Amino acid sequence: MKIGIIGGNGRYGTWFQTFFGEHYPDCQVITSDPKTPTSLSNTALAEQADVILISVPVTETATVVRTISSLITGKLVIEIASTDKEKICDALLKTGAEFLQIHPMCNPPNGKTNFGAFAMHVSPREWRVWREWIQRFLEKAKGNQIHFSSPAEMDLYAGAVQNPIHAIAMAIPLLHKALGLEQETAQKAATGPYEITTLVSHRILKQEWDLYWNVFQNPNAIRILGLTEDIIREIRRSLEQGDEKAFQRMFAEGGEYMGKENLRKGYDRFTDLLQLLHIIAEEEGLDTLVKLLKLSLNITERNRD
Repeated sequence: MKIGIIGGNGRYGTWFQTFFGEHYPDCQVITSDPKTPTSLSNTALAEQADVILISVPVTETATVVRTISSLITGKLVIEIASTDKEKICDALLKTGAEFLQIHPMCNPPNGKTNFGAFAMHVSPREWRVWREWIQRFLEKAKGNQIHFSSPAEMDLYAGAVQNPIHAIAMAIPLLHKALGLEQETAQKAATGPYEITTLVSHRILKQEWDLYWNVFQNPNAIRILGLTEDIIREIRRSLEQGDEKAFQRMFAEGGEYMGKENLRKGYDRFTDLLQLLHIIAEEEGLDTLVKLLKLSLNITERNRD
């Protein structure tokens, strides 16, 4: 059997080369990538491979599917991380291929050849020829939080957990700039939530802008950001009108949705993370290792209770 990876030199493409090399040693892995002039073309790969994994920038997925559509009848296509799963699903349904759509809710796990505890959304299909192979593939991927969702649900959940966070993380430094704040002074005045939120800003803004432009191409992004604006506007209105009851209602409504047990666990996890960040930032040498060990033991003990 041949497994082909379109986009073999990207982050996920490279990771899946290692994944297939370890878990499928009897299979030959071939790749195509426009950044490597000596690699196969996408059509040549599609002709040769039995299993085809598409791991390209999200804006290119639809084009790749169109390019190889006449060559994949009876084969298995694995498509990851496109921002419009429903559109890609409709295109793949016309090809005669069986397919698996995945949205890993993480970057490729460093140093691992499975997804470990990271969540992975999978679109269930009426697989026939490839059912057993797909089941074994998902078992080897070992995503402890594999969620089976329709393509439309995958798009909605991905947009809901990504787009508002990314937008707010982009907005915070722009807000501080508009207020004329000095970044160093703002950091010294930082609270725990600010410290962790701005780390997200650092992570996003350190990368290339087009990566997040592509993430915002989710078909639900505009509606989700609009709802986010509406909620923030309601919070602002409660403050302008001095309406404590409205503020309290929204506060309670959010907590009720998340659930008492989830709030407790999340609060503890946030506290642990903040303590970990302070240990890393302030301590050196053996003291760091001792404090990290104590923190680890405290977390382990609490999880047992």
